[in-house]
Amino acid sequence: YRQGAVKLVNSLSRSSEVVALETIDPAQSILRINIDDLGWDAADWETLVASYPYGTRPDTQLSSVLDGRTGTKTAFIRADWFAFVASRPGMYEKLLKLPKTFQELAKQQNVDVAANIKRFVAQRAGFQKSGVSANNRLIERHPSKNGYFWTSYDFAGNRGKQSLFGFPTGPGGATGFTHDGGETIFSLPNGFQAYYLNDAKGAALAKGPVNVVSDPENPRDPSVVNGISCMRCHDQGMRKAKDDIRDAVVNSRTQSKEIRDQVEALYPPAEKMDRLLENDTKRFQSAMKRAGLNPSLKLNGTEMTFALSR
Repeated sequence: YRQGAVKLVNSLSRSSEVVALETIDPAQSILRINIDDLGWDAADWETLVASYPYGTRPDTQLSSVLDGRTGTKTAFIRADWFAFVASRPGMYEKLLKLPKTFQELAKQQNVDVAANIKRFVAQRAGFQKSGVSANNRLIERHPSKNGYFWTSYDFAGNRGKQSLFGFPTGPGGATGFTHDGGETIFSLPNGFQAYYLNDAKGAALAKGPVNVVSDPENPRDPSVVNGISCMRCHDQGMRKAKDDIRDAVVNSRTQSKEIRDQVEALYPPAEKMDRLLENDTKRFQSAMKRAGLNPSLKLNGTEMTFALSR
């Protein structure tokens, strides 16, 4: 639980420095946070604690001292409440200052998606089966100001222009696919990860539509919830992915040479994609280790922050 709290604090940081939180009591149950270390200001803390339901305190001299020294009426909160509220839509995007659209997010991260696709800077893997979708899916990597920016193109079906095998370029255009939504994983300045869900037009979503993406490991609510669902699924970093599109299209003569050449440039060989995924995973795990975390630690198979929030 302590590691779950430390991981979430760093996952909500806007600072370039990893924070290894100090415990201040013999039982190591009280974590001390300096919000300056997270790139937060006083207003961010007050936004977080505004709805805190356990804030009743005795009117004592100690309370007055705490108020004066910390500059807040709510100087301490329960870590399980923090994990539940701050890892979910509503508070999650407020603390990370996430914008309202995918287009704004990409610009914020210095990513020009269209230009990267056109210049073959973007690197893709498409596949028929994935852990979160019953339909084909495409993941795409872009370099960003903090390291990496992975986004997906998700589909509600596999017919017509929803088929990556028939329409592997795009998105959009005469020969490009038409997707129904997307999920983005990008590196924060400190090396931890942040997450974003959006619809086909780029508008931010709190939950992904279950006919497009779902969370099979959470039968209580199969919806993919931005923040917490992504933390649990990507607890080790980027997940391995095996491309099915490159060989199917390049070795086929049903597509024009122009499309086959584009696919060959955008969809790298398996060994290159494996290397990209592995390097980005190492970046995330290295940040966790610098925060004093054991990346593989779980509670009965459950990711640490999800376990604390539950």
